[in-house]
Amino acid sequence: MKIKTIFGIDTNGNNIFVIQKANMFKILTEEPTEKEWNELAVEFNFSQNELAKIKYAFQDWKDWYKKI
Repeated sequence: MKIKTIFGIDTNGNNIFVIQKANMFKILTEEPTEKEWNELAVEFNFSQNELAKIKYAFQDWKDWYKKI
């Protein structure tokens, strides 16, 4: 199942990071703790490799946000 990550700004001006897999999605506005990352992995049935890629994409989002 393909996983999508999207980052941007919502209609209220909040910076968001969206994780989508099939019809499930999660909107993040701040960095999850390690426990929250693990809970997200269980909820979405992510492999450790998939979770690592999502964390990397999240870090890119944080770096992008700092530049604006």
